[in-house]
Amino acid sequence: MDTNPTLGGSMGKYTEQFKLTAITAYLEGSWGFRKVAQHFGIDFSLLRRWVAGYQVDACLSPRSHGRRYTEEFKRRVLKYMLEHRLSLRQT
Repeated sequence: MDTNPTLGGSMGKYTEQFKLTAITAYLEGSWGFRKVAQHFGIDFSLLRRWVAGYQVDACLSPRSHGRRYTEEFKRRVLKYMLEHRLSLRQT
């Protein structure tokens, strides 16, 4: 287990190794988000976001900033969200 979860400084960002360790513990274990997050001393919603991002991208690297979506794309996403009764997080 990564015993130094932050990069240092006051921002509190977690290392990719720490994130991967927590994600792996959730995916390969029998504990739920809350139990794994408690074990690693992080908020369960943070772990849930890490896992969801990992499952979509199969990596931890952040997406490039400044990505712009067209109005048409945004409308299609909202329509899909409403049709399938999904939350913003699920969408």
